[in-house]
Amino acid sequence: MKWNGTGAKVLAFLVTFGILFAVYSKVDLTLVLERLADARFSYLLLALLLFLPQIWVSARRWQLLTSGFRRASLGESACLVLAGKALNVLVPSKLGELGKAYFLRRDYNADSSQAVLAVILEKVLNIAGLSVVLLVGVFSLKTRDSALWIEALIGAGALGITIVGLFLPLDKAAEFLSGRGGRWERIAGVLHAWDSFLKSLRKQPQDLLLILGLSILVWILHLLQFYLFFPALNQPVPIGPSMALLPLAILAGMLPFTIGGMGTRDTAILILFASYAEPSILAGVGLLCSLRHWVDSLMGVPFLYRCTARSPRPDEEAA
Repeated sequence: MKWNGTGAKVLAFLVTFGILFAVYSKVDLTLVLERLADARFSYLLLALLLFLPQIWVSARRWQLLTSGFRRASLGESACLVLAGKALNVLVPSKLGELGKAYFLRRDYNADSSQAVLAVILEKVLNIAGLSVVLLVGVFSLKTRDSALWIEALIGAGALGITIVGLFLPLDKAAEFLSGRGGRWERIAGVLHAWDSFLKSLRKQPQDLLLILGLSILVWILHLLQFYLFFPALNQPVPIGPSMALLPLAILAGMLPFTIGGMGTRDTAILILFASYAEPSILAGVGLLCSLRHWVDSLMGVPFLYRCTARSPRPDEEAA
């Protein structure tokens, strides 16, 4: 059978279902439902309201990332961000946000490579921002075991690679590979495009600093939202361990195996917070995290429809 996008989605669904079944078959679902029924509405409402600043921060960062080849309002940037979230429903590991590159090329006549690089850089900055919050959480704890030190090492490595990648002179490597033909020529082209894109950002250091700051802020808002699910289920958890452990659960959800991180994120929460709450509470938190993903994605459906239903430009019709 020929492997295609449909096969990948079917596999992602089967893996998601298999992990969820394995996880929740070991938990008393009746008790989980009771915990959810007794949830404190005020904390849930506050968690939902955090979507608003999250969208604003993400849209502002996207506006800055694409300012070198696209002039758009904050509202237009928010529309693309939300449309990308809706596309995430269709593929694992939030790869649906690559659809933003298509809309950039179609609606703003952006170069395809620049549009894709903007999405990739956004992903890289997400890892860097999460790593910063992770490191703050780890070093805020008075005691750290070997697992936390490994976590800190991973976070520091990801952050270091990101910083070096932003300032590394990739044009030199591109020149070295140019003229060698075949795949080396293609790699040189990618490196040259990446270097040009980063140079355009470095020309505005104040914007680059703002982009980095927004990348940290967006994860602070995400982690606060996840953190509120614990008191919502009447089981508050200390903020220090939450900042240190929740990023690992989020990273587990980013693995490209399941839909929306369901299953892998639930498993991580059950393991990481086993000493802070009973399984029924942690399973409830996992379900709320999954619900948060679907609410996030469903909010983007009207904006995705708006993007896909847009009439083509005259030059597109001529083509």
